[in-house]
Amino acid sequence: MIKVFVKPGSGSCRSAIKWFKKLDIPFQLIQLKDLSKEDLIHILSLTDQGVNQLITQNRGNSSAKGYQVRKHMDESASFDDLLELIRAHPETIKAPIITDEHKLLIGYNDEEIRTFIPRIKRDLQWQQFLH
Repeated sequence: MIKVFVKPGSGSCRSAIKWFKKLDIPFQLIQLKDLSKEDLIHILSLTDQGVNQLITQNRGNSSAKGYQVRKHMDESASFDDLLELIRAHPETIKAPIITDEHKLLIGYNDEEIRTFIPRIKRDLQWQQFLH
C-alpha cells in the first residue's frame, strides 16, 4: 500500500494527493505528526542520505529545530533517541513523503511520482497511447 505522509498547509502535499486521486491510485494518507516509529524506520531504510535527506534546512523556526535534530545526530545519540526527536518535531520533516515497500519520494516531483503508478496502469496507458 502506498503511504503519503503530509503536513497541513503544504502545496506540495496537496499536489501529491490530487495526483493520486486523479489517477485513481489507492493510498493511505498520514499526517507527519502521526508518523509511527516503524514507518520512520522504513522511510530511513529507503533513503540514500539517512536523516539528512528528511530534515528541512531552510525555513525559519523549522530550520532551527532541524539543526537541533542534526546536531543531536552528530553527538552520537542513540538511534531510538534520534527517532523520537524527529517524531517530536514533525515540522522539521520535508513533505510530502511518499512510500511503498520498495520506493521512496521526498517532496513532489511530476516525473518521479510516476514510479508509483502500478505496472498494470502503466501498461494500459502505453497501449492507449499506441492506438
